[in-house]
Formats: sequence, structure tokens, C-alpha cells
Amino acid sequence: LRKRKLSFSEFLTDKNVKQICSFIKVKNLEEIYLNIGNGKHAPNTIINVIVKEEEKKPKIAKVGSQNIDANADIVVSGIDQVKVNLAQCCNPVFGDDIIGYITMGNGITVHRSNCHNLASLEDRNVEVAWNQNANKRYLTCLIVYTNDQADHVLDVIQKTSMLDIPVDSLHTMNKGVENVYELKVYVRNLEHLNKLTTELHKQTYISRVERIQR
Repeated sequence: LRKRKLSFSEFLTDKNVKQICSFIKVKNLEEIYLNIGNGKHAPNTIINVIVKEEEKKPKIAKVGSQNIDANADIVVSGIDQVKVNLAQCCNPVFGDDIIGYITMGNGITVHRSNCHNLASLEDRNVEVAWNQNANKRYLTCLIVYTNDQADHVLDVIQKTSMLDIPVDSLHTMNKGVENVYELKVYVRNLEHLNKLTTELHKQTYISRVERIQR
């Protein structure tokens, strides 16, 4: 809140807390803090429920014509042969809206345009786009919430296999009344990822699936 120059008292009103609770499906302010603390929701995600960031969107540099490397995942406006990394905090996949951030000495890091970490970065953004010729797989991370105590690991892996989605890792984050899994997979694009989340939501033991931003 301080970084975005927002008043604590004006933000944490009963009305706002109620709206946030409804949005992230928790009961009270304590559970909001708990969700932030355990990484289920980023602070800026919570703030954005109340305060829209239209005026906070980073300025994007537009420079010249672009040279396209046929082997590159990302096309950088006006820049040829530059090192490009996909941000590990939000793991963009082909089809996501993206923004490039010019790092100090490590090329350009590409974030999803709604990545909460962009709010804390300096104004060194550049226009980027997906190379439509790219034919790769992209790592993404999901949190899968269940509504029982049964072990559904094998079933979840089977669902990914049916959709030709390799699993990088799958482990249980929480064992209790409701198991929670962290699932890292490689997908071809956003549509491929959406097919997986749709398939998982069809399972009666799964209450919700969230894509992680760290």
C-alpha cells in the first residue's frame, strides 16, 4: 500500500474487506492476511480488487521496426539479437498478453501484462510480442484445490497425459481436510493451458484451480 501511495485506513474499510473476501472466497481479514502470507495471493492482487491500475500501467517504449529471429519465442520491437528470458514469477505462455522489462546486464525479461511485480519495477519497459512461428512448450504452475482428503495425484497426472501435457512436478502443498497440490506442467499455448484447467474443473473432487504468480 505504501509503494502505491494508498492510505491504510481508507483501503481497509469494512466495505473493502468484505469485497476482497467475496472475491478470493475467504471469511475475514485474518484469512486475507493468511492467503498473502502463504503465497496463494500476491499483495497487489488483493489491492487490485479495490483499486484499479489503469493509471498505474507501465509506459511501453515503442521503437522502430522489428527484426524477427525465426527461432525466437519473443519478438522485441526494434531490437535484434538480444537475450530474452521469460519471467519465473508469472511464467508467461504463448498467447498471454506480455510486456518486456529491460534488465541491467541480463537482456529483457518478459512478464505477463498483469504480473503484480511490474508495479514495483522501474519504468524500463519495451514492447514485445510472441513470434507466431514459435513451436515450443512453456512451463507454467497451477495450484489445485480439492475438497477431500483422498490422494488424487495419479488421477491428476492422468488428466494431463490425456491432453499431451508433460508434468514437470506435482507435489502436495497441504494435507488436511482438503488437499492442495502444486502442479508444474509444459503447455504449447494459453489455449492448451485452458483445456487443462477446464478438464480439472470437471472433476468432482477439485474445488478450484489457480495459475500462480509469485
